[in-house]
Amino acid sequence: MELITTDVWNEELWQLAEPIYHASFEAHTRKKKEILLRMFERRMCCLHLLKKHDNPIGMAITGAVGGAAARFLLIDYAAIHPDQRSRGAGQQLIRLLEEWAQRQARLDGLLIEAEIGPSAENISRMAFWTRCGFQRTEYIHHYIWVPEPYSAWYKPFDGHDQVFADQPPHGEELFRWITDFHRKAYSRR
Repeated sequence: MELITTDVWNEELWQLAEPIYHASFEAHTRKKKEILLRMFERRMCCLHLLKKHDNPIGMAITGAVGGAAARFLLIDYAAIHPDQRSRGAGQQLIRLLEEWAQRQARLDGLLIEAEIGPSAENISRMAFWTRCGFQRTEYIHHYIWVPEPYSAWYKPFDGHDQVFADQPPHGEELFRWITDFHRKAYSRR
């Protein structure tokens, strides 16, 4: 499998990623193209396309977040084409994002936010993130615009565990980074 990454808008890559994005996220949960374009103009994100035998099978939209102590690659969206799910492609996408974030972006770990409600879909998602090596924080975040509760999950890279040697990151701090990322993405300025 091959991961293609761009930090500038690439319409050709987007045309390959967009069907996966639309098949994987309901309209009310995904960012509109105009917002994504603005994020690229602000140099705050990357588009990643996962290909297998030259066919697009996965995608991710990510951005670097963090503070002085640690910098994370926030996985804003990650998806595998519905026909390719349950075959290990999702874990491979996360592994390749991790490699890219370590080598190219020189970050300390990965970060996601995930719904934690009791639905079968959420339980399955949480099991996936656990299999990928993520650790869930105890803090429960409630957005004002969606009813579902969320938690922050992080994965420190090998050799970067010392960043959290004294104390693991607190979910509230991670959510400050996550909500700041979203605020910048949606801001018209």
